[in-house]
Amino acid sequence: TRLNPLAAGTARDLLSLEGDARGSVNTLGGPPVRIVMASTEGYTGLGRGTRIRFETTPTGSPTRATSMVPDHNGYLGLGTSAPGAHLDLASQEEGLGDIRITVADASPDLVARATGGTLAAPTPLLLNSALFILRGQGYTGSAYEESASLVLRASENWSTTANGAKIEF
Repeated sequence: TRLNPLAAGTARDLLSLEGDARGSVNTLGGPPVRIVMASTEGYTGLGRGTRIRFETTPTGSPTRATSMVPDHNGYLGLGTSAPGAHLDLASQEEGLGDIRITVADASPDLVARATGGTLAAPTPLLLNSALFILRGQGYTGSAYEESASLVLRASENWSTTANGAKIEF
């Protein structure tokens, strides 16, 4: 009740915004599009974790699916309801797991920035610090295992005048 509220439970929907077309026939349990704000833990005086879940219905399908989740860790999931990295893309369809960068009259850049310190207090990189790692993994039947990688590393201690790098395969 309003006078004696109960704490929100883990993964409980707190609020949702839903949309449906007038005159549509929906017999499959809910509207075709929803934005859901949910708890990720039991609410206490110290814990109030939350996430937002965007659910959409693919063209030609009657079934709503999670399309995007920014979660309580700052992770963004596209095509997954449980992101496990800062950007986690998941798709069952060919070509839908691609990352596309499109620019006009410029170079499309994918930039990775590394520091030896923290984001608040960056320090120069040291010899062999990783600048960028691109990994390829394949499923073995029980887990994803790394099969190939491309690593960009500092080839010296970095300073304002020294910033050498090497490529490892």
